Amino acid sequence: MKCGFCGAENDITAKKCTSCGAPLEKQLRPQMLPGREIVQFQGGMNSDRPNVESPGAAKKYLIMFLLGCIMHDIVLPACVSKPAALYVLLTASVVFLGGAFYKLGYFSKLFWAAAPVLIVETVLLAALGFKGFFVKSYDSYLIAALAAVFLARRVLCFLGAAKLSKPSVAHLWRICSVVLPCLVAFITVYMVGPIEFQRLFVSEGEGNPAVFYILAMFFVIGWGALEVYIRILWVYTVRGLSELAEQEKRNRK
Repeated sequence: MKCGFCGAENDITAKKCTSCGAPLEKQLRPQMLPGREIVQFQGGMNSDRPNVESPGAAKKYLIMFLLGCIMHDIVLPACVSKPAALYVLLTASVVFLGGAFYKLGYFSKLFWAAAPVLIVETVLLAALGFKGFFVKSYDSYLIAALAAVFLARRVLCFLGAAKLSKPSVAHLWRICSVVLPCLVAFITVYMVGPIEFQRLFVSEGEGNPAVFYILAMFFVIGWGALEVYIRILWVYTVRGLSELAEQEKRNRK
């Protein structure tokens, strides 16, 4: 068969291309039809092709995952002060996200790894909701633990999405998997950490509360900008899978 990456001809039983070493098992195999000649897949070079099989299915479950994230990351915090609504939405979102993780795990095992982290995050979020919306001094460790598992789940999903994305978008996902932990760690330590850390940025004296809240406002703006950027990356990832699914449909024809 012809390699879809370099165009070299290979034996039909070959597992790797003899020219470039690319795996041939994941490329479309020629079909032997009764009474007909072998039909070769004429794949061209495409270095921007994401490393994923069944892009149509991956796209469907990725959209399912995004809907679960909207429920889990946006709707839930608004309901923390309402226990009944919190636990109903929490259960629904975990089931929804768990199903998406299970299906996406077939395309990237990093989504399977994110599933137990999601369970721990859910337990901590439920505990925070049980204590109430307003953070108290004894909640600092709970907030820090919640931030840590939240980060772990997001980073695993970012790296899983990188495997579903074109190389250019995958590179941006890997950058986000580094930037996000740094940002969240800084904000968490600043907001609920030791007062000595805050004094590195706000000196003692009159006007400290005002400066503290101004910096907190900038943190929120920065966080919002990052979330918008991440949503844009998700859109490009879904669009890339759509294009790949359409391309494979045309190749099969």
